[in-house]
Amino acid sequence: DLLLSSSSKFVKELASIIKSTSAQDKPTSGRAKKNATVGGHFAKQLQELRAKIDLTSPHYVRCLKPNAQLVPDNFDPQMIVEQLRCAGVVEAVRVSRVGYPQRY
Repeated sequence: DLLLSSSSKFVKELASIIKSTSAQDKPTSGRAKKNATVGGHFAKQLQELRAKIDLTSPHYVRCLKPNAQLVPDNFDPQMIVEQLRCAGVVEAVRVSRVGYPQRY
């Protein structure tokens, strides 16, 4: 109010500009508007990523060595089962058979 009562035209104009911008910056609700933090930004990005992932149905191709010698048409069942266990395929099949929901 002091600046608005000044005799200088420039100071009055400056005071009116300051007053109008400060009125626009005041929050309409009881809480002040907060700037996004790095953690908040990360959480938002993570939620968006989870939403995109949930919309997809992933399929994986697993490559298995048929035998230690890599000879065609010669399958070593023990070696294949070991690779499937290490890749988590056997456990995923077991969980699916029981009927529990699972995520990949």
